[in-house]
Amino acid sequence: MASPRLVALLVLFLLVVASVAADDAQLLEQFKAAVPPPGQPDLRRWTAADGACKFPGARCQAGRLTSLSLAGVPLNADFRAVAASLLQLASLEELSLRGANVSGALAAPPRCAAAKLRALDLSGNAGLRGSVADVDALAAACAGLRALNLSGAAVGASKPTSTTPTAWGRDSPRWTRSTSPATRSPATPTCGGWWPRARARCGAWTSPTTRSPARCRTSPTAPASSTSTSPATSSTARSPRGRSPTARASSRSTSPATTSSAPSRPTSPPSPRSSRSISPTNNFSGDLPADAFTNLPHLAVLSLSFNHFNGTVPDTLAALPELEVLDLSSNTFSGSIPSSLCRDPNAALRMLYLQNNYLSGAIPDSVSNCTNLESLDLSLNLINGSLPASLGGLGNLRDLILWQNELEGEIPPSLASMHMLEHLILDYNGLTGAIPLELAKCKELNWISLASNRLSGPIPSWFGQLSNLAILKLSNNSFSGPIPPELGDCQSLVWLDLNSNQLNGSIPPELAKQSGKMNVGLVIGRPVCVPPQTTSSAVSAAARGVCWS
Repeated sequence: MASPRLVALLVLFLLVVASVAADDAQLLEQFKAAVPPPGQPDLRRWTAADGACKFPGARCQAGRLTSLSLAGVPLNADFRAVAASLLQLASLEELSLRGANVSGALAAPPRCAAAKLRALDLSGNAGLRGSVADVDALAAACAGLRALNLSGAAVGASKPTSTTPTAWGRDSPRWTRSTSPATRSPATPTCGGWWPRARARCGAWTSPTTRSPARCRTSPTAPASSTSTSPATSSTARSPRGRSPTARASSRSTSPATTSSAPSRPTSPPSPRSSRSISPTNNFSGDLPADAFTNLPHLAVLSLSFNHFNGTVPDTLAALPELEVLDLSSNTFSGSIPSSLCRDPNAALRMLYLQNNYLSGAIPDSVSNCTNLESLDLSLNLINGSLPASLGGLGNLRDLILWQNELEGEIPPSLASMHMLEHLILDYNGLTGAIPLELAKCKELNWISLASNRLSGPIPSWFGQLSNLAILKLSNNSFSGPIPPELGDCQSLVWLDLNSNQLNGSIPPELAKQSGKMNVGLVIGRPVCVPPQTTSSAVSAAARGVCWS
């Protein structure tokens, strides 16, 4: 028989749990009342009598609300309602309001009762505005935060420009012909996920009706230069193994197109005052202060992509010892990549996304100190110099994405030490020399994209040894010699582009092994043409009448 003391403790515990649950339900009811009617359909059926655990998107443990996701629910709520109610849920550990139409100022509550809150996702809320000081205040109020996502929110450090619209309606124009990346809207479909320096590839437009996003998208799975069926959309083609390299990033800069000419790029960031902005998320700009986020020593994920920050990347971000994911992509940062980011060999950083900015200078050798790094995306910048041989020390790296920069020199053989490497994307640079034989050791390679460089020499036969290779893009280089028949041994190959090289010889019949899986219509070159009446099993119907080497 249980002792009276144990029974008393159990009763006290149950009373505390019941009290907390009642408080949670009351706070949720308060939040529901603050949501205007257009945003209430998903919440209308819930009442406080149902309990907090039955609130839409709620998850509980031991009767206590620990996770709440209203992602994609059109709340149309002011952030003040979030701060006054949801940030007061004592047991809440995770809160996602991604794309929930939260607006207003990012003002911290006087008191954040959600002391256990570890993850806060406010991404995709174009009407949410504020400054880095507001973010710091929020961090100070909710000191337990480890993951903070503000991508796609109008967060900056200065007041709006004179072109700020007074009303942010759904009927606002969605696209602009401005040449400033500061004028793009993260809530708007863009040209393959990057804008506007790739605009030359898919043409300029002034309204959504002039060119659909699907036709404009330029990526290895949907090249703008071909009308062939994309392997990503074909019912018969197999998709590349695993996630795409861009699926690990929040802003996800799409890989380069297969067109033969790189677009022109501005040489310096635009002035915020000169930008012709028509998007509600383009009203703020400013530097990221050196002491930003110092109130969050346990921060693990920091995503500020598709905002309006400029200036340099602060060195002090290296002072966040537990930071695993840093995403500053699609802003207008300039200057060099801070060497301090990886000064500690024990740094926890696993994913570094700095793509689509105006960063310049060389890739610092200190990046190799981030031995836990799995994904590195520096594409769409102005980075120059050579690929550091020290990158080979990143033994855990899966994604090396450096396309559309000003890199020169040869591909270092030391990259062969990246035994986990899956995606090597170096298009639109000035790389020279041959493809190193040592890369044959990277057996996990799934996506190799080296188009639009100045590479030369033969196409390596060892590509046929890569059983996971799904995409191989070598177009617009100076490769010579025959097409190696070993390419027919690539069991996973769905996309092969050897366009615009100096290849010769005949088409290897071994490619017929992949003819039902691969879009061989893109294996084009100069100057010999395949007659339309060709019936060889090595040439698909899509390839007949196309010029080949």
